[in-house]
Amino acid sequence: MALVGAFRASRALRALAGRSAAGGLDWKEMDHWIDYWSFSPDVKTELLKLKHHITETAHRMDALFIKEKHVIDWDAHRKVLPAEVVDLYQKTYESIEVPKYVDEDREEAVKMFAELEQKAIKADEEFAAARAKLEEEEEKIRKFKERLPTITVDEVLAEHPDIKEKIDAEIRSLNWDYAPLGSKEIAK
Repeated sequence: MALVGAFRASRALRALAGRSAAGGLDWKEMDHWIDYWSFSPDVKTELLKLKHHITETAHRMDALFIKEKHVIDWDAHRKVLPAEVVDLYQKTYESIEVPKYVDEDREEAVKMFAELEQKAIKADEEFAAARAKLEEEEEKIRKFKERLPTITVDEVLAEHPDIKEKIDAEIRSLNWDYAPLGSKEIAK
């Protein structure tokens, strides 16, 4: 049962992380869910490491990609270099168009992840149902094993009315064609 709870908790944390990824993670809410699901201190340590890595990566990304446009003082260059050369460089520099990245794969990846998550949820539910059924069967077998040395035919027939009906029908029809013990053929 702990595995099912851990799966549901990790699903909740992933959903929380995905929901708030655009505006930054809500670490206090994450801590709340970690405490709510009673995870071990190792999980809290790993969460702190994750927080550190995400924060560090965000700072690096900000430093790399969110730079202000560099302003070139073309007049200062004209004082040192010929104006025609500076004008040519300025015209070339201003005509450069850096292509913007268009994210075409993210939507498909999110859709695929959602499908996988739905499959995992369905498998989790099927697993829980199968496990409950097996635990119930195991309990029945255990109880039957405990009673086996003292159980009577009447008790078995009371528990299994279908067997009782079959035997009663054979008796009513006088169907006694059973082979003696050790015989391979039915006596006729």
